[in-house]
Amino acid sequence: MGAGMGKQVFFEKETLDDRYVVLEDEGLGSGKYASCVKGVCKRSQKDVAIKILMRANPCYNQDRVVCEVAAHAGLSHPNIISLEAAFDTSVATHLVMEVAMGGDLSHRLTESSFFTESDAAKIVGQLVGAVAYMHSMGVAHRDIKPANVLMMSDDPCSPEYDTVKLCDFGLAYKNRGNTQKFSGFGLWANEPDLSFTMRTMCGSPTYMAPEIASMVIKHQQMKKRRQEAKNRESSSPSRTSSAATWNSSQWEDLEETYKCSCDVWSLGVVLYVCLSGVQPFASWGDLVRGEVDFAGPEWDIVSRRAMEFVFKALTRKPTVRPTASDLMKHRWLTESETYTDKKLKLATGEKMRGKAGKKSSVFRV
Repeated sequence: MGAGMGKQVFFEKETLDDRYVVLEDEGLGSGKYASCVKGVCKRSQKDVAIKILMRANPCYNQDRVVCEVAAHAGLSHPNIISLEAAFDTSVATHLVMEVAMGGDLSHRLTESSFFTESDAAKIVGQLVGAVAYMHSMGVAHRDIKPANVLMMSDDPCSPEYDTVKLCDFGLAYKNRGNTQKFSGFGLWANEPDLSFTMRTMCGSPTYMAPEIASMVIKHQQMKKRRQEAKNRESSSPSRTSSAATWNSSQWEDLEETYKCSCDVWSLGVVLYVCLSGVQPFASWGDLVRGEVDFAGPEWDIVSRRAMEFVFKALTRKPTVRPTASDLMKHRWLTESETYTDKKLKLATGEKMRGKAGKKSSVFRV
């Protein structure tokens, strides 16, 4: 980016139109918070993706946008979509990024006629390297899932067909105190500081780490108890305040925190889905318990080391969960003969959306 970052994010002084042609008719996707269109750099004629966050959108949050830019702007890795520029006006914020034309990983899994364990290893190996680098730079993504993993090409003959890049840093967190410098794939002069903590409850339920899911459940239970107490007070105005005071400690905000190991859990879920097409957890209860099984015909031809890799990434206790750097050294990734090139028996339809045919909509609180 041409602009620097200090305690705050500095957006480009030029306007978006000064540097890019926006191809509004060539949409790349849209969601609740933003839309994305194709663009062209006027200087280099290079294609770009332009993420548009309209201020009129009720979901627009300036602080959140600044956090996204702060987290994304300092990252430079072959498996992370690069943020090239950011523009801010009274109408919208525009984030200009590297473009990927191969769709996302979820599309690849559902559309591919032949997907192997070797393919899964290529993809997950790249993601693990990206996450290890990201964590070394003091950034936690907090929303790793197939929809946020972009394929660089949809042409099977292209050398970039199996190249993936992590995108969408809308929920990312940047540890301001981190000064660690990355010096290669998994190699640092000093051990990176992964001890920074976070409190915001966020992420996609089916890929969310159990430590965050537990916070979500407790928070919702607390809100329910607060509302019940409020209803009791309104229906019995003569009741003294002593009862409410006695329970006041129950209404205090949660003080729990979590660490960047939440991304490692999400990687484990992504691999589980890549190997089977099935979500490992069907409900909040399943997720918090974190009990992983490899039942079903989908796992018949998956190697033992692949399942071991998944099992390690999906370690329920975050304090003993391996780091992304640890996973990079796992034999499933380092020794190609450990996995099979047979076509995986990916589940489809209902099973693709949830374990044992259950839809992921059971994740309600």
